[in-house]
Amino acid sequence: MTEPTLNPYQPPRVDLPPATAGLPPAAKPVAALAKALLVALVLHGLGRAIVFWAMYGADGPRSQLSAGDVATAAEQVRLTRIVLICGVTGVVSFAISAVLWFVWLVRCNRNLRAFGFEHLQFSPAGAVLWWFVPLANLLRPFQVMRELWQGSRAAVDGRLSLFGRPMPAAIVLWWATLMIGFAIQYTTAWFVSGMEPRGAVSLLALGECFKLAALAGACWLVLEISRLQSQALSDRGEASASAPRPPWRTRLRRRGDPPVWLAVTAFERALLSALAVLALTRLLFLSTALLRLEIALKGPHPGAFARHASAEQFEQLLVPFAALALVLAFGLWLAWAFRCSRNLVALGYDELDFSPTATLTAWLVPVFNLIRPFRVVDELWRVSEAATRGDDELRDDPLLAQVKLWWLCVLASAVLAIFMPSGGPLATAVPLLAIVRELLILAAVGFGVALVREISRFQTQAGGGVHH
Repeated sequence: MTEPTLNPYQPPRVDLPPATAGLPPAAKPVAALAKALLVALVLHGLGRAIVFWAMYGADGPRSQLSAGDVATAAEQVRLTRIVLICGVTGVVSFAISAVLWFVWLVRCNRNLRAFGFEHLQFSPAGAVLWWFVPLANLLRPFQVMRELWQGSRAAVDGRLSLFGRPMPAAIVLWWATLMIGFAIQYTTAWFVSGMEPRGAVSLLALGECFKLAALAGACWLVLEISRLQSQALSDRGEASASAPRPPWRTRLRRRGDPPVWLAVTAFERALLSALAVLALTRLLFLSTALLRLEIALKGPHPGAFARHASAEQFEQLLVPFAALALVLAFGLWLAWAFRCSRNLVALGYDELDFSPTATLTAWLVPVFNLIRPFRVVDELWRVSEAATRGDDELRDDPLLAQVKLWWLCVLASAVLAIFMPSGGPLATAVPLLAIVRELLILAAVGFGVALVREISRFQTQAGGGVHH
């Protein structure tokens, strides 16, 4: 038999590692993660309990309002210090608890898939993202927790079906107390201007009691689901059967090794969902700005003050959700841009103006972030489009004009948000400027969605023939 003739012009052969994309992930222990989460939840609960005692205890505003007394200056200072210290502690513990909670959700969901449950209703990413989708987060998180408990219980019983699995009443009670607590507090905050002070404080205290009860229910769920998964993991012997992991230094990519091309589809979907939530919050802000403009144009009339107060209360309730949506969208945008830049390096474009790390720092360095983010996105677009053609020629695509429009909208909305007048001779123009600002933000989000979809499409086409 004659040996095959080698082509002298073919590229050198590269031995790729065996593909592992189709293999199910190995289940991982959740005990240590659950303990850390429980500690964070308990600390958060203690902070809320101390604030509850300070506000509604024997010497708090609730008792003084009931007795008709007025707090002295010293009592007000003492109360303010207690609430400030516990409030800061509560915010920190809440942030830590939220991060650990979502990591725990992802770990538990992946464990169910490792146990053999292939047709779950929620993916690991969906178990987290549904908590941030307005209206849907009134039900979906409850369904996520129900699926985790039912799947963990079925894994212990040696079954791979969730159909007909009983659901403990504690899950329903946990979600009901959480929703009732939020409903009472937000309803009270919305109508507080027309309520008697003692009644408003009583309702706020009642809502806080429901939320503390929900916190206790969350601790029980974490304990129970983690116990079930640990038992299922022990029964299957996966902890000992899995291959030992090499030392952490050998798992790191060696300096100088080219990165591996990775798909951007998951990042694209998550980022587009976050941008949709951000657009929804800005639409709500736009509606309040239109209401303010209507009041300003009609002048003082019966009911104008009440409508203006309602608009202010609605904006105050919306601010934390809008801030959370903005932070989430910005974080996902950075992760998506970093992945796209690494993919271009993996495809051989190693002489980019911006490295993957510079792609991140371009947004965070003051003064430089007035122009560098635009150049980053412009480069991602041009080079990704060139990668689909397999050459190094960067073309001037007519669609690149939307990159400039996107960045102009971002800068203009940021200038209006920073330098928006709050009084003086321009006070009457504030509603109109707020409307312009929200329209610019919505336009920037729209252009951003188009950019993400187009660059992701280029990258998917360019990486279609890459083995990863």
